[in-house]
Amino acid sequence: FKLPDLIQDKFLELYFGDDGIKMSMGRISINSCDFSIETYSFDDVKDDFDLLSFDDKVTHDTKEIIPLLQRAMGLSSLPIRLVASPWSPPAWMKEPVDGIQSMTGSAMPAGLINDPKIHQSWAKYISKFVSAYNNYDVPIWAVTPQNEPEFPAPWEACAFNASTELDFINNFLGPTLDQDHPDLLILAFDHNKDHLGYWTETMVNGDKGYVDGMAFHW
Repeated sequence: FKLPDLIQDKFLELYFGDDGIKMSMGRISINSCDFSIETYSFDDVKDDFDLLSFDDKVTHDTKEIIPLLQRAMGLSSLPIRLVASPWSPPAWMKEPVDGIQSMTGSAMPAGLINDPKIHQSWAKYISKFVSAYNNYDVPIWAVTPQNEPEFPAPWEACAFNASTELDFINNFLGPTLDQDHPDLLILAFDHNKDHLGYWTETMVNGDKGYVDGMAFHW
């Protein structure tokens, strides 16, 4: 948004327009990520298990992210399939590292507090994010439970292993999204391809019908 309007229009046309490469897929973060200029979530109220303070208007994203997506969708003659991925839940949902709860960094082997109330709140949080974007006519095609779950990065992160992610999908995220957004896809893993085989085997052998595919990085 720092570029002149004409350059912005040209950029979007080259990527999404009929005279460009006609991209038809994109990926966005749920909460902030390592590309964000600040760390943020949509509910920073500690122990708000019912998410009464969740910002249903996702105000942060209405400043630049959603308008950009709307412009891209307006230029495209194809449906744009958006994959939404969290880098980190709100800090209050995470295990502390060195006594501090933070969206940046992650405890190992699991970043999310091992409490069913937390897991259900996080699943509902993801669902509410999808609903908020739908309200702006920016539909989400698929979600992944976690970006790079094997990496406790120094930026926004939350570690899972294959079995804990499967448990989260089977018992929390899958049932919640199946009820709230039955057409939404869940893509597991979302990390580098060298461990794709092991994660796929774990999902295939234990999935209760919620995993629609696997996401992976180069």
